[in-house]
Amino acid sequence: MMKNTLQYILFASLILFTNLLNAQITLEKEIKITDKVMYFDGERVSTSTTTNSTTGYDYVYGPA
Repeated sequence: MMKNTLQYILFASLILFTNLLNAQITLEKEIKITDKVMYFDGERVSTSTTTNSTTGYDYVYGPA
């Protein structure tokens, strides 16, 4: 009984895995959310910098 159950589970897993390999991803629809986003066109600076450059908005990658 246990051997048949294990064979059934393995067979079902094989069928499921085969179907996943043949899956196709398609874009259903595209939605524009906003034009107002953060945009940094300056230079990467240290965390102690307090002012932006005159050529763009600087950015810093913090620990978070």
